[in-house]
Amino acid sequence: YRTMVAMMTVYAIRLLRNTWREATDFVKEYYDALNEVRIVTGMTEKEADKLGETYSQLAQKMMVSSKEVAKTAAEFWRQGLGKDEVSARLEATTKYAKISSLAFDQSAEIITAATNSFKDFNMTAEKAADIFSYLGDMSAAGADEIGIAMERAAASAAEFKLSFEWLGSYVATISEQTRLAPEIIGTSMKSLLSRLYAIRETGFNEEDEVDINQVSKALGEIDVALMDSEGRWRSFSDIMNDISLKWNDIDDKQRAYISTTMAGIRQQNVFLALMRDLAKGLDGGSRAWELYEGAMESNGAATEKYAIYMESVAAAQDDMKNSLEALYGSIMNGNIMKEFYTMVAEFVDSLKSGLD
Repeated sequence: YRTMVAMMTVYAIRLLRNTWREATDFVKEYYDALNEVRIVTGMTEKEADKLGETYSQLAQKMMVSSKEVAKTAAEFWRQGLGKDEVSARLEATTKYAKISSLAFDQSAEIITAATNSFKDFNMTAEKAADIFSYLGDMSAAGADEIGIAMERAAASAAEFKLSFEWLGSYVATISEQTRLAPEIIGTSMKSLLSRLYAIRETGFNEEDEVDINQVSKALGEIDVALMDSEGRWRSFSDIMNDISLKWNDIDDKQRAYISTTMAGIRQQNVFLALMRDLAKGLDGGSRAWELYEGAMESNGAATEKYAIYMESVAAAQDDMKNSLEALYGSIMNGNIMKEFYTMVAEFVDSLKSGLD
């Protein structure tokens, strides 16, 4: 009996000690995140606490960690976003993180790259999450791979007026045909588009010394225009679609010439993979065209997939963690911790003075 009591006592002490440690860790990270928001926005402590309540409510609603929500919110506030936009990105980031199994911070980075790079296309966080979700489900790549690849190429794609839907369709198509790692696909698309950007801006590419006249000549041989009627470069997707209409009617030598001129030696395999698919056309089974049309109609895809996630064991586990965090928050808060640490510091200072 005594042994049993002793064991139960030890267990209870360990449980209390672990609970205290987890509570203090949570409160520290949570309130430090809110303090970061204060530093960026100039909010008062009372305003930040009120904001923290909304983040806790969002976390409970979506069955995620309120600590993760607060830390991600701090990152969004640093970008100069307003309260409503921060909330919208938080919700989209949460959905995308859970349906893709990506870490919260990585999901936030991918959503940020999409919305910031394609702001001229009126890209929203929710729409980006929908496209990631749809393309991930409908192709051999998952929503995580689609997002990782697109993040790397987003800025370069936007420079060429390449829509988010087309970029995603290209990435998914290349992934299906090559099964390369998403980082490699994204970097390849970025390199291809950056090369053309250099030619457009400076007139030539330093790496292989291909100039704008050579690109125009190569496309001109198959009656594809590089420039519009006002002398501006046409969008990348329009050029690619026009090339695809001629692709099956030209020989291997012309295809190689156009590929190396447009994409360079290093990225010609990616270019050829796209051309082989695009040349089939929508009626002929082109995956890029099929995925593009689906991406254009993908509204609500992330919400639908997230609803399925909410029925999973992982969601139930996250809900339990969220409840524990709510308990930790009721046991103590940032002010209690600050007062405790201040009291300890004063005691140590007094002790030191006494010893001196």
